[in-house]
Amino acid sequence: MVRAWLTALLAVVLMACTTSPSPLEEAGASYRQHRDYESLEIVTRHLSAGLPRDEVERLIGEPDYSPTPGQYYYSSAKKTRSEHHDRDVTLGLVVDYRDKSGADTKALQKYLLGPLDE
Repeated sequence: MVRAWLTALLAVVLMACTTSPSPLEEAGASYRQHRDYESLEIVTRHLSAGLPRDEVERLIGEPDYSPTPGQYYYSSAKKTRSEHHDRDVTLGLVVDYRDKSGADTKALQKYLLGPLDE
């Protein structure tokens, strides 16, 4: 009886451990819900060239803006002062899926985290 109870308890503990989200998944969920820059920073540390676009969007959601096909902007709730534009600008992430010829590869080519002062 005790052995069956311990086995059941161990199974519950193991399920809880394997179903808890990773820090990356938690940061992505936080960004999608709150648009917080801190979570976007965490996600950005895990990005790398070649990552498929659908994986990027799974992590942080749909982009806010696309100035050109293959390049997408993700804004955050945080702003900073731009001396160049003499105004506050939004901080965020620019992801670019275009290769050197400008073709959309559907895989991350480069990205930049910082002011979105276009």
